[in-house]
Amino acid sequence: MLSTLMLLVTSASSRSAAPLPPLQLINERGDFAAAKSVEDYLRPFAEHGRHFGVISVIGPQSSGKSTLLNALFDSSFDVLQDVHGRQRTTKGVWLQEAPTAPGVLLLDVQGTDSREAGDDGRTFERMSALFALSISDTLCINLWEHDVGRQEASSLALLHVVFELALELR
Repeated sequence: MLSTLMLLVTSASSRSAAPLPPLQLINERGDFAAAKSVEDYLRPFAEHGRHFGVISVIGPQSSGKSTLLNALFDSSFDVLQDVHGRQRTTKGVWLQEAPTAPGVLLLDVQGTDSREAGDDGRTFERMSALFALSISDTLCINLWEHDVGRQEASSLALLHVVFELALELR
């Protein structure tokens, strides 16, 4: 099962270099980053023989997913700037080792319900959420407070798919 797949990571105590910046793993069209760039990014982890876990966050656009990861793990994902209004900040799926939690990789996933994405975006939203579900040890679902318990809530269809497949993967 992919969710139990363990990769290797170096511990922060054995590293003198600054944390690696985020890497775009999948772009907003669904294309994976060049294998060489991902391999180069992950090489320092593999060289030290330590297993790691993956934490992902999915949820509506502009709901604070990147901000949450940055606050919890001191990561450096791009966040919404109010001067630009509510617009998509994270495009695609981004990866970064958690600077304050050695052995943890973070996935910052593009928000759902994006006005800019259109119908093609709905397909990408489902695919990226299922990708995050399949490789994550912990999947955080960020929801608007006013959507909890509502039948017409944003992302309800996506959540239905995620929960249904999570049960099948068990």
